Amino acid sequence: MKKLSRTFVGVIPIVFLGLVTTTVGNERVGRKMRGQIIAYRPAERLLQMSSHVLNEEAFLFRVNSSRSNSQPVVVKLVYEHFGYSDLGDDVLRKTPTLQISVHPDPTCDETYGAFVDSAPALKTDEAKGDASAKIIFIEPFQNMKLSAEQPLECYRLQSSGLRIEASTPRR
Repeated sequence: MKKLSRTFVGVIPIVFLGLVTTTVGNERVGRKMRGQIIAYRPAERLLQMSSHVLNEEAFLFRVNSSRSNSQPVVVKLVYEHFGYSDLGDDVLRKTPTLQISVHPDPTCDETYGAFVDSAPALKTDEAKGDASAKIIFIEPFQNMKLSAEQPLECYRLQSSGLRIEASTPRR
């Protein structure tokens, strides 16, 4: 019985270590990016709850590339925060360069067309049936055209992974 008890006590840490290693191994790997938010969903900003409620806002984020000849990469950024957003309208209007630490989330990858279709709509007479009311492109990026079939990789951002670098847009 004593030998069985020692074996059992010796197995528990190994099993626990295996579970922790498996969990950490499957944890979403963090990634750092720099770029600007180019578009947002206005209804998600209006529906934010204060206090201890987890809010989510989905943005289109243009990733800055170190290569000058490369096409801009646009991704879907799901910003998760408690209370009101640190990315207020005044911050968005300045189109600052953001340095972010994100985690990929393939479960919310979608096309640009699906991103627009799944956006909540404001129930005003002006917004009825108007896709442009579901997604608003920020001033320097208003002429940017995205194909409905363009894939958007999805990344999740917590408020602790956000740093505002500069307020001058890179076009």
